[in-house]
Amino acid sequence: MVPPGGSSLINMLNAPEFLTEGNYKTPQAAAAAGAKLPEGKSYHTILRKIGRAKSIKYHITDKEPTSQEDWKRVVGVFCLGKPWQFKKFPFTGASNGDLVDTFQRVSGVYLHYSDEPIDAQVKQWNVKMIKIGRHSREGDADAVRAFWTHLDGFIKAHKKGLIY
Repeated sequence: MVPPGGSSLINMLNAPEFLTEGNYKTPQAAAAAGAKLPEGKSYHTILRKIGRAKSIKYHITDKEPTSQEDWKRVVGVFCLGKPWQFKKFPFTGASNGDLVDTFQRVSGVYLHYSDEPIDAQVKQWNVKMIKIGRHSREGDADAVRAFWTHLDGFIKAHKKGLIY
């Protein structure tokens, strides 16, 4: 899951290219380059090949699932750094800003610019901090590999029923 809207570093416009190609663009730059929201559905489908012998399908969405079964398939969320992002998550404490249970059930990732300090509250969360350059694209591929390595480890440990 990615945050809705354009205020985060990653959203529905730039996540597909970043996660499949390892090429980061701001949401605004992605839109200017022709990135579009999915038509007729609430998610993008990507084929993840990075770090895999066989590609695997993932859905990227900025909409919360509507059923418990769909929530069981959520493996990761990019965090804005604000607890209100998780108010509608169905996990113990999420509506009150207590995210311990949330990040045991869903892998949290905080994407941030390398020249910005990380908020003290985010440092207390059980999330993977991944930095990218504000102006340099040199570290993008490393950032994406770090994301997939982290997500693979989380799925292996916490989502044993999923095939990935």
